[in-house]
Amino acid sequence: GYTILSEVARGGMGVVFVAKHDRMERRVAIKTLLISSHAQSADRKRFEIEAQAAAKLDHPGIVSIFEVGEYENDPYLVMEWIDGDNLATRLNRGPLSVDETVRIAVEVADAISHAHERGVVHRDLKPANIILDRQQNNRAILTDFGVAKCVEEIRGGLTAVGEPIGTPHYMPPEQADCSRGVVGPRADIYSLGGVMYAMLTGRPPFQAASSIDVIMQVLSNEPVPLRKLNPALPAVLEAIVMKCLQKEVKKRYNSAAELSLDIQNFQDGKPTLARPLTSWRWVEYQIRHHVLFTTVSGSGLVLLLTAFIAMAMAYANSLSSSMLLKQEVMTLNDVMKKDRTDYRSKLSQLYKREVSVEEFILGRFAFHAELVSAKDPDLATTLSIETIKLAEREFLPPPPFCVNWLRKIFAKESETLLSSTEIASPMELAIAAEERLTKKLSPDSKRAHELTVSGVATTSEPSSTTERSLLPSNQ
Repeated sequence: GYTILSEVARGGMGVVFVAKHDRMERRVAIKTLLISSHAQSADRKRFEIEAQAAAKLDHPGIVSIFEVGEYENDPYLVMEWIDGDNLATRLNRGPLSVDETVRIAVEVADAISHAHERGVVHRDLKPANIILDRQQNNRAILTDFGVAKCVEEIRGGLTAVGEPIGTPHYMPPEQADCSRGVVGPRADIYSLGGVMYAMLTGRPPFQAASSIDVIMQVLSNEPVPLRKLNPALPAVLEAIVMKCLQKEVKKRYNSAAELSLDIQNFQDGKPTLARPLTSWRWVEYQIRHHVLFTTVSGSGLVLLLTAFIAMAMAYANSLSSSMLLKQEVMTLNDVMKKDRTDYRSKLSQLYKREVSVEEFILGRFAFHAELVSAKDPDLATTLSIETIKLAEREFLPPPPFCVNWLRKIFAKESETLLSSTEIASPMELAIAAEERLTKKLSPDSKRAHELTVSGVATTSEPSSTTERSLLPSNQ
């Protein structure tokens, strides 16, 4: 039912033709074994695996398989025809731009995430298996699930041991050496990191004269950081790629979806999980992953150097953590300042006038006093007193809840007190309530309440620390 038009690709196991469906008159791709009549059972098994994987997948970033069959005992797959070059052909012309790399990486990560959700691990992710579709503005389409593995089999320990399956240049260590553990979804994350490395630098993470040498590098060496090869690359993007290429599985991204989100956060200028490699972390990286000394005479020198390296690593970690903490605090302050500005703007629109910073703070404190009044009346009383004092200093009307709350406290004791408080000013109410609260609280409790409002009683300026301590966690 098909007319072969031409051969388009050939590999170690199979060959792909472009053909025309005789009845539907549409172009398709037909994949069959190179020497099918003498093909080993392992090659036929790959065809079955690819067909089984295709039956589980339905994603615009994964090539569709229309038909699986045999012709004169020769197995074949009929797939959708994609008009475009594969990524390996494109890389022959040199590295890609950052924007193009990010776009392709997100598209492939989304496709891989879909496969993982359906229980399929690709296990041979490389540029040659990614086609850039000209009809869809060079959208990345993932192909060739011939060595895919079901997650259920991986979890059940059914992975085969023996000769590594996949492409050495983009193969994770656990796939190159079966003794390092099972090959799960994070193996595809490593391989996608290798593809990103190639897109940004024009070369794979590891390269050597033979496949064995490449595998040895995968197992024992670390890839050269991207910015050593291309200093113009963003440090955050380098960190994302290097996180994918971690030899320890648990240090990679948890999922392809998490990787896709981190790449998009980088693109949008948002914080990422991957941290740039600072100078000190680069020293630590070298110490941890490379053999610095082959022979050293004298055990004393060895101990001295070991102690120096340990101190250097500790200092590097401390300095890096301190810088990250300062950066996060600055980011948090900026976010809180923006939130305050936005909230004041909305209040100003609601009241049809400009709401001052002092009014905003009074409103926040009154809100918290009302929020805790049911569970902690004494704290609500303390907050109401300090809010009224602040309003008095700023020549602003006190929040109604604070005044009414103090009157309510007095009303619980006697009608006489209630009648006297109805004619008292808010400030007189606050002074009287403070005297009664001071007598009521023990020295320890009094000190605790003083500490609670210590940031409120003496300032009218907004303080992110004070606001965080006085507001509920979800505000």
